[in-house]
Amino acid sequence: MSKILISFCVITYKADLEITKKCLESIAKCGLDNDDFEIILHSDGDDDALTKKIKELISSIQTKYNTNIIFIHSESNIGIFESRRKCVGAAHGEYIFHVDGDDYVVEGAFKQIRERYDELCGWDIVQLGYKMIADPDDRDANFVNNEIYRFVPEFKSDTNMLCDLLHDKVYADKEASAHKWSYLWGIWSKLISKKVCDEMYKVVPHVYCNLLEDHLGLYLIAAYSKSYKCVFDIDVYRYIANNESITHGKHKMNLGKWKSTISMHNCRDALKSCEIITCDADVWKDIKDRCEMIEAEFFEKMIYFYDDWFEPSVNKIDVINSFIDAFGLEDYNRLTVYFAKRHAND
Repeated sequence: MSKILISFCVITYKADLEITKKCLESIAKCGLDNDDFEIILHSDGDDDALTKKIKELISSIQTKYNTNIIFIHSESNIGIFESRRKCVGAAHGEYIFHVDGDDYVVEGAFKQIRERYDELCGWDIVQLGYKMIADPDDRDANFVNNEIYRFVPEFKSDTNMLCDLLHDKVYADKEASAHKWSYLWGIWSKLISKKVCDEMYKVVPHVYCNLLEDHLGLYLIAAYSKSYKCVFDIDVYRYIANNESITHGKHKMNLGKWKSTISMHNCRDALKSCEIITCDADVWKDIKDRCEMIEAEFFEKMIYFYDDWFEPSVNKIDVINSFIDAFGLEDYNRLTVYFAKRHAND
């Protein structure tokens, strides 16, 4: 095939090179012919020394596997959401497949995608099979089966997929419907139409987002999509639970990292484009309610796990003031009331 079918988009930031190597090599050995795919790798604000090492790694993989890798570097950190925008902008494939930099794809699994491509092409979103690895120190154990997400095999929308997801039209039963937010959470293990992504990014304003960026991305992609196909029988992806992440992390934050983290408020302008596209007041209310719930959960974690999250030198008053600066006093008061009511009987 002369056309590129899939653009694998990978983002790195202060990456462990061995993990990045495992990720890139897994894509190189994914089972597609080299002419059928490309890798877009975005280095999000890595320093010169690490950038040089990443380029050397890319060169070695290109030499070994003859894989087409496009490298993009941002001098400063622009966040995951904008990094994905850059990757999509540089991509040539008919579909985008996002790969978190510490995850990997199953060797040879995409051979089935090529064999069934005529069946899969034309759908805006194609959900593929994956397994989550709960213990990153034991990558052959703790697989969490994905069969709980029982969606109808395929669905075409009269409006857009976001409306139908939130109105429970694409779920095979009530138990699957109860996990609809889990579906929206992961942007990985999905083939997403490049055309849909391009249309979405034309409208959505730039936003710095490193927190809950998958929620934001999937809301917006679903708002611009009209069809969905589920093929869990093609198992392609391994998601590694990241114990270094913000909400699960072992590394404590200083005040600067905290300020860059509380960026969910910046996403609201981006999410407003969902209201414009869906023209559905119930959907927009559901999104806003979900955002408020996420913010409340995040605030609650901040209160409970303060000593675990922050370096000893960080003053709690400074943390609270930065939260007010980010979300506004009204939202801070709302979250404080939420927290007080929830734990009034504790």
